[in-house]
Amino acid sequence: MFRRLFLPVLVLAGGCTSPEPVTESDVLPHEQLLIAARNGDRSTVDRLLDRGVAVNTPAEFGVTALWQACRKRHVNVAKTLVRAGADPNVTDAIWETTPLWMAEDPELIHLLVRAGARGAEGKLRAAAFSGSRPVMKAILDTGTWTESWLISAKANALLANREAAAALLDRVAGRLLPAPTPIPQAELLQWEGAYQNDRLQTIQVEAMEGTIGIRLPQSALRSLAPRDPVTFDFGASTCRFEVTDSGVQQLLLCRGEHVRSVYERVASEGGAATAPTGESWRRDASDTQRAHWARFRGSGGRGIAVDQNLPDDWDIESRRGVAWETNLPGLAHSSPIVWGSNIFVTTAETAGEKPLFQRGDVSEAAATEDPFEHAWKLLCLDHVTGAIRWQHTVVSAIPNAKRHPKSSQANSTPATNGEYVVALFNQGSLCCYTIDGRQQWQRDLGILDSGAVTEPDYSWGFASSPVVHGQRVFVQCDLRNESYLAAYDLSSGKQCWKISRDEVPSWSTPVIYEDSTGALIVTAGTNFVRAYDVHSGAERWRMDGLSATPIPSPFVAADLLFLTSGHLPTQPIVVIQPERIGDSGPQGAQAARDAVVWSRERGGSYIPTPIVYGDYLYTCSNRGILTCYEAQTGVRVGRKRIARAAGSSFSASPVAADGRIFLTSEAGFVYVVRAGPDLELLATNRLGDDCLATPAIAGGLFLARTRHALMAIGRPRVASAP
Repeated sequence: MFRRLFLPVLVLAGGCTSPEPVTESDVLPHEQLLIAARNGDRSTVDRLLDRGVAVNTPAEFGVTALWQACRKRHVNVAKTLVRAGADPNVTDAIWETTPLWMAEDPELIHLLVRAGARGAEGKLRAAAFSGSRPVMKAILDTGTWTESWLISAKANALLANREAAAALLDRVAGRLLPAPTPIPQAELLQWEGAYQNDRLQTIQVEAMEGTIGIRLPQSALRSLAPRDPVTFDFGASTCRFEVTDSGVQQLLLCRGEHVRSVYERVASEGGAATAPTGESWRRDASDTQRAHWARFRGSGGRGIAVDQNLPDDWDIESRRGVAWETNLPGLAHSSPIVWGSNIFVTTAETAGEKPLFQRGDVSEAAATEDPFEHAWKLLCLDHVTGAIRWQHTVVSAIPNAKRHPKSSQANSTPATNGEYVVALFNQGSLCCYTIDGRQQWQRDLGILDSGAVTEPDYSWGFASSPVVHGQRVFVQCDLRNESYLAAYDLSSGKQCWKISRDEVPSWSTPVIYEDSTGALIVTAGTNFVRAYDVHSGAERWRMDGLSATPIPSPFVAADLLFLTSGHLPTQPIVVIQPERIGDSGPQGAQAARDAVVWSRERGGSYIPTPIVYGDYLYTCSNRGILTCYEAQTGVRVGRKRIARAAGSSFSASPVAADGRIFLTSEAGFVYVVRAGPDLELLATNRLGDDCLATPAIAGGLFLARTRHALMAIGRPRVASAP
């Protein structure tokens, strides 16, 4: 269904056993080669090649040594690799890019084209458009070009008024090159109209004489160079038109063969929904709890509560609608959980030192080291007053892994069953306390290092949360090395089973669901989505994985399993009916594919987990675009940008109660939207501080964990368990 990697799988299962520490495996020879190429270490590259290390063996996500050498502009290393037989056409699985498109150095580009790299025509067009004559000469000097290349490149040079680049192409051709063949007007008119992508960015397409023009908001019409009736170029980018099987016209914005963004014809979007009802959310009452929010995103990880009577708006300055506010020490993005009169939350506190924290779009920021002692704590607060009932320092140490600057050293949300509360910390400590604050047990899971698989220096911080079911607690640890899923006895902490997973780092939390054969735990991953038997750890089924670095968590609603991920190039939404899969085992991916009810290759959110409320699925993008789909069919019925400027970056997942959806931005704005496809914005509220943690809703309170405090909105009431 979607692009994924195929790696060998090892399954280990058994009864409760004594702890087995997870240790980092030795770096494989081909990985050593990739690291040396990335660092420009030619002597190590030579030594490894002399030892017979395969030059084209990819590491995670299909990255090869040549790809890394070109990306880092290590010309001599690239020459060595090419002489050793490195394939210049291996495409990585993240950006779907070859070494040629990663290369910027003219000498490197010349080397790759001479070695048979495909895509030189597109690289020449891009260089002509930007006026980079050294790159143009590097490609032209190989003698691999054709006159059609030159005509296309000249058209792009003239689009950008690069007269010198156009003249160079004429000189190489030995004559004045003609303009591209014009496209008949009748074929161009079919593409006219407005197209919109998932970020609500709009491109207006207009037919011109022999070609098309595109107009971005508040910009002039830009003429493109025609290649054929459906393909038009402007520099490194290409506009390609397609019509889907359902008749929707799409504009694909590409670089080389890589699709960077998909725009759909605005006129093709349907109107308001017909079959679902506006207050279908009332049916969710039987699936939720009023006084408990026992794990990340509450019951079943669904993010919904009932009978809360929360205010639509509040004011933190006058304290209108604010029940209480309790300061919390340290930096943490874990969410609060609730069981009756108890609220549990974790933190990572430092003495004197202030950890670096940056919100917003800091995707290119380097990993942050915290070279000072942290105290990882579990706290219990009173639901009615916010007073701290008890707190315990679980472990004190200097962090053993770096993190992203917008992350923290305490990202995982605790979980409880009303008798025990379990917490997991980035340091690797998994601990269990009784609900009244007595430590039951503690285990060291080792280094939990999650980060970019193609960049060893980019550690982003562990974030998956524990899940409690029956008398066991489950943890999904997808790491740089030795990824696994494990189950531990809730009362003793003994390991019940542990499954090795052929997965790269992910940040999602698993979900438990029960079918006719029993309870299963479902995990999202880049390589595979898998379901395991909760008792034995046996793999029951698997299906094709999601896009790279899955962060949103899977959940079940209306007997459907919802999966999503938002890392480019694909941003899939996949909805399956688990009952149709059966017990197909590790080799039964086809059975899972056959159980897909609907799917989309675009529209999945990158960080926030979506929410199904009544008949609708709601996704919130990192930039505050809320989209509504019919949950049963996938038909998109509403879309609206709810946040702009300072409040437009989102990490917290949406939550809902009593017909309202609450969306919390990193800047601490809470947007209250009426449930339904109209996406009516009812109120915009301030928390007065940054907020990356997903709120909890229970006992009449909306509980928001901000940068420095836990804030309770509403009127507290402690009810008995439903």
